[in-house]
Amino acid sequence: TMGVRRDWHGVLLMAAALSIASAKPTAGPSMKWAQDQKKIYFTVGMDCKSNVEFGPTEDTFALSCHDSKGKVQSLSFLLREDIVVQESTCKSTRGEEVCVLLKKYE
Repeated sequence: TMGVRRDWHGVLLMAAALSIASAKPTAGPSMKWAQDQKKIYFTVGMDCKSNVEFGPTEDTFALSCHDSKGKVQSLSFLLREDIVVQESTCKSTRGEEVCVLLKKYE
């Protein structure tokens, strides 16, 4: 059986590349990450309340929104593997953004 694999080296590299912008410095959003052979999964705690924009490119994760105080929160970083943008989604669920990215196979 193929379980979800956690590549901690990749997580550390990704975490180091996080770019967080807001009016006032914060500790950053909480983030959970996992992947399997076909997909990459992110759960991001950004306190999004409105204007959620998921704008990834083939090699970049990009998410922004307005938080409960009306401030813009954004998160972007380079992905280790290319994705299929049109088949990747992000939706708000219980105060978190749950994102599923389909890996691109060449």
